[in-house]
Amino acid sequence: MDFLGSYGSDDDKYFVRQALPVEPPTRRITEDTVPQDGFEFIHKSRLEELSSVPPYLLSSVQKKMYWKRVVAQFFEKRAKKLQANRAMLIRKFPLEIDLPGKDEKKWCKLCLGSKLYNEIYKNEPCSEKVVAYFPVLSIVSHLQQDMVKSVLKYLYRWFLAINMNESIACWVYSLFACLERPVGERCQKFIEAFKVAIRKRMKACDDESEGKQLHLILAILDENFSIN
Repeated sequence: MDFLGSYGSDDDKYFVRQALPVEPPTRRITEDTVPQDGFEFIHKSRLEELSSVPPYLLSSVQKKMYWKRVVAQFFEKRAKKLQANRAMLIRKFPLEIDLPGKDEKKWCKLCLGSKLYNEIYKNEPCSEKVVAYFPVLSIVSHLQQDMVKSVLKYLYRWFLAINMNESIACWVYSLFACLERPVGERCQKFIEAFKVAIRKRMKACDDESEGKQLHLILAILDENFSIN
């Protein structure tokens, strides 16, 4: 009797929450979210509980949730800082190259270099050696939103052609950090299609390095660009 009596109301609520069939959230839930219903309260509570437990005590499923949360939070901080300081970054990191406009093939050479370009555009090979650029601030901070969206679509097509190469992942990560939110319906559909393609590739991927890139990008899209 004393053993049963040692469980307080907080413990009862915890086990009830774990046993309830919980509907998936219809918007992104964080520790700062004001719950609008019981399900959102449960999702928020689970996040708070997860953050209070040392990572080494988490189950494998909880570790995956914890990792996704850490990745998403780090990305969110970087994205907010980048967008909030864009004007200053443009002054501090002036554009030193001519951007290709909306020429997909020229962007491919710029982002991926001639070697990967030739893997993608086999029928239109590049005869000269072109070294790829990293997504540095002197480039990405100068891109307007329509150009950010266009290059993301190019990257998506290149991903479909040659899978999640590290260079593609770097540019995808950086440009999604530049993408202002909330996004429009058309852009959201594109993001959902990107997520579907990543999940499909994950099932077939047997390369550890690419697998990490896929998990990273998917975690960011799931946590930071879900439909509200």
